[in-house]
Amino acid sequence: RIDTIVNMSVDNSIEDVSEQLFFETFPNPAKAKLNIVSSVYPSTLELFDIQARLISSQIITGKIASIDLSQLSEGVYLLQLSNGNKRSSFRKVSVVK
Repeated sequence: RIDTIVNMSVDNSIEDVSEQLFFETFPNPAKAKLNIVSSVYPSTLELFDIQARLISSQIITGKIASIDLSQLSEGVYLLQLSNGNKRSSFRKVSVVK
């Protein structure tokens, strides 16, 4: 006879949506300039290449900001917004020439 004890727990917590970091980007795909509309500022906007290497980082000080993409090669990049220990999900951005 084999006795098995299974411990199960259910997380019924509700995540506070006001604590999440949201941002919009446009236009996408972009040629030279990408606009960012952020729900939290000041915050840090980080741009990564597809291999997750940090390309640039800048402070967002208002609801609307922009990032210069004119020096980047054509391809897919990732954006992430952070504020303290809170981070947004990654946002895919395509750069076209």
